[in-house]
Amino acid sequence: MRPRTDWSAEIALAFALVIGLGAFNIFKFPAQLAAARFSGAVIPNATHTHAYELDQFVAIHSIGGDRRVRGGTERGSALHVLVVPPAVKVTGVSRGGGLTNPGVVGKRLTVTYRVDEGPHAGAEVRVEAEYDAFRQTATLYGERYRLKKGNLFVVRLRDDLQPSVTQLDATVSEEQQDPRELLRVFRSAAREDPLVRGALDAILDPPARPRRGCSRAKAPAAAT
Repeated sequence: MRPRTDWSAEIALAFALVIGLGAFNIFKFPAQLAAARFSGAVIPNATHTHAYELDQFVAIHSIGGDRRVRGGTERGSALHVLVVPPAVKVTGVSRGGGLTNPGVVGKRLTVTYRVDEGPHAGAEVRVEAEYDAFRQTATLYGERYRLKKGNLFVVRLRDDLQPSVTQLDATVSEEQQDPRELLRVFRSAAREDPLVRGALDAILDPPARPRRGCSRAKAPAAAT
């Protein structure tokens, strides 16, 4: 039996598969983008941060964008992440967002904090959240969450700086013009968490501070 020397058919098939896979990857992203837009999902194009520092540092990081509605588009919110560090002083070192890997219609939000005091002084902690508009999921620290269960997340940094993520059963899809309204939604949804509720109470309902100095009563005028 003579050995086979003509492999042109197999080579042509392999070449066709490579071309097909390349074309699939080229058109995959536009197809996912079109499907996400048609579904009314928020197509991300911006990140927002609101930070507060009273008795404890608290920050909310959000991913926003445009979504399709009848008659046009409107601004909307994809997800919100409330970060509650330990009761030590921290500083936001950097924040930003960028498009995720090709083929995913989404945005990755990355924030870095530096611990300024305590046993971990000088350490840096990264908080990262990735939003997938096509699958309607959020990924935090490698764990994927379905946004139909809620788009509010709490990241608590324990004393050892290890993160603990909680997905709240609440959704805020409108773009929030007043960040304090968003804080109230977080406080209501996380009412079973005393640490989170206490930190938000201090911001939304701070205790009244005594006025400096005192006023003196005027002496009555002498009778004439």
